[in-house]
Amino acid sequence: MDTIWIIEDHRRLRETVAEAVRLAGGHEVVPFASCEKALAALDAHAPQPDVILLDLGLPGMSGLEGLRRFKERIPEVEIVMAADARVLEPGTVLSGTVELEPRATVPGGGAVDRYELFLDGVRVTDCGAGGRLTLDTTALADGHHDLRVVAIETSSIETQGRSAVPVMFTNHDRTIELAVEPLRVSRKGTVRVTVRGTGIAGAVVFATGRVLGRTTGPESSIEVPAELLGRGTVTVRATGRGGTTPAENVNAVPVAIEVTD
Repeated sequence: MDTIWIIEDHRRLRETVAEAVRLAGGHEVVPFASCEKALAALDAHAPQPDVILLDLGLPGMSGLEGLRRFKERIPEVEIVMAADARVLEPGTVLSGTVELEPRATVPGGGAVDRYELFLDGVRVTDCGAGGRLTLDTTALADGHHDLRVVAIETSSIETQGRSAVPVMFTNHDRTIELAVEPLRVSRKGTVRVTVRGTGIAGAVVFATGRVLGRTTGPESSIEVPAELLGRGTVTVRATGRGGTTPAENVNAVPVAIEVTD
């Protein structure tokens, strides 16, 4: 679940934007009336935001100045493959046991204390500065995964920076494709979700933390009322089931659709 901070001095607008983001699903929303209060929350060890939405024309500290202050505190992170020193790019295919070398630059000459590795939102392992993160992909589902490395700097505030990269695992010869039609739909409409795969007995289709339906066989479709998806941009996902363990499953590349009023 992403944490989104909303910084807006007008209370009604702040509440309206916060409610709209919550209705989009899958987000934790934290509102602030000023950049000063948001920065104080960072100093008080509040959970780090994944996204900050802020008004540029704020009273007191402006949005532009607040943006600069936020950037000063956040380490810039990149993930390097230990085997060949390549920077991990979106869509990189990984297999077997992988060693990652996280690197970070902290503005103002600070230093990183440690790195934490998350896979699909779940913390997997960590290492100290200069260390390596080891990930055994053979025990996990083939297909799409969201890989994220968080760098935590050494001060008492423990400011965090992160790099998030979608990757593909391939170990067990299972594949899956997800198609959703239409990509833009009214809440009163219906979306057709089709799953095709190899090495699977069926699939689970879900969005915003809710199971939308299940398919059977290597290729099947389901109809989903759009009203179940909420409003705005919705990410539809599917996991093909080949057995009872994670390694017997496969994740499809997610599909984003737009649900309108």
